[in-house]
Amino acid sequence: MIAVKAIIPKKINVKAMDNAWLDEMTKFGKFIIKDFEGVVRPWHEPKPEFQLVRQMTAEGSKLIVRVVGPEEGRKKWAYVNFGTRAHTIRARNAKTLAFPSVYHSGSTPGKKFTIAASSSGPTVYASEVQHPGTEARRFDLVIAEDNQKPYEEWMKAAAPRVAEASGHAIK
Repeated sequence: MIAVKAIIPKKINVKAMDNAWLDEMTKFGKFIIKDFEGVVRPWHEPKPEFQLVRQMTAEGSKLIVRVVGPEEGRKKWAYVNFGTRAHTIRARNAKTLAFPSVYHSGSTPGKKFTIAASSSGPTVYASEVQHPGTEARRFDLVIAEDNQKPYEEWMKAAAPRVAEASGHAIK
């Protein structure tokens, strides 16, 4: 003899589930923000600040880091992260520019860690100079690549907690 009984599962608490996913994204996002803050830690003021934006779409979850803070800090981030083309720098409020003859960058393309930049040598005076441009450091891409797999693992490990928040524990 066969007995058939329909089992109707209880309703999923979608709001609680979404909130649990967002909480997990926020927890992991703090590590990503620390990576961005670590890049600019040795920079001189003003520095950019970073804000976490969480997105949940039909394709999955996404963490976005927005560059915020003082305008000069945001500009500095853009120049270093995305690079600059060669350009002319002219004296505006004085007859000449004055700058050290030797400069050592504090960062390297493709690396997410920086040190304080330094300069030395005799002072050079010129009414204008041809800046060679700055090679893009792409800290954003390096940090994203470094965190992709750990983020996927974090979210996979979070699934039982999220399921429990929805009212459907995974056993």
